[in-house]
Amino acid sequence: MSVTYKGKRFKVKKNRLNLRGKGIDKITDIGGLNELTDLEVLNLSKNNITEIDGIEKLKKLKILKLNKNKIEKIEGLENLTNLEELWLNYNKIHKIEGLNLLINLRKLVLSANLIHEIEGLDNLINLISLDIDNNPFHEIKGLERLSNLKDLNLGFYVTISHFGVKIGTTRIPKEMFEALDMKIKASESFPRINAQKFVEYCLHKKENWKDSPYAKWYDFKFY
Repeated sequence: MSVTYKGKRFKVKKNRLNLRGKGIDKITDIGGLNELTDLEVLNLSKNNITEIDGIEKLKKLKILKLNKNKIEKIEGLENLTNLEELWLNYNKIHKIEGLNLLINLRKLVLSANLIHEIEGLDNLINLISLDIDNNPFHEIKGLERLSNLKDLNLGFYVTISHFGVKIGTTRIPKEMFEALDMKIKASESFPRINAQKFVEYCLHKKENWKDSPYAKWYDFKFY
């Protein structure tokens, strides 16, 4: 099996198709793509793609890489319910949307976009890894239902002083980092977070904050 783009033929190997860096502007211009109904891995990274379309028949797809393109909106993924990994980093996405039916998603990479709010993740109950580093949001929310999350990269710039810790625009007492197993050094910009305790904190803050051992950290914006 193979596809064509601008007169060139690209072979499918073991249900994988690599079209990274081929100068593709539109997915729909890839000849024969919709016929690859058994395709499991599709790499379209480092192209010039602006819209996600033309892949609705690839229902067996497990890994989709669309990083380093020019995509502004998450769409056209409704039929890809077997998708386990979705890479959308280094695009121009403003909003997390269009993911509600991707309940088997285990890894989601959204770093280096224009996302102002963490939202649209409630149905991704099997999500294990989430990367939203390098986005212009200032409040951490919308993670309450992600009980299986193990790897969370927020990627805020971190400032440490004897007054506490500041992530982005939010000040946090140092004790909170200890309680949440946030392993951080003065030379590091990316804290490693125990996601289970992080989600537990979200739930305490939302449902029973007065009795929560974390309640004193009132200035940390969880909802």
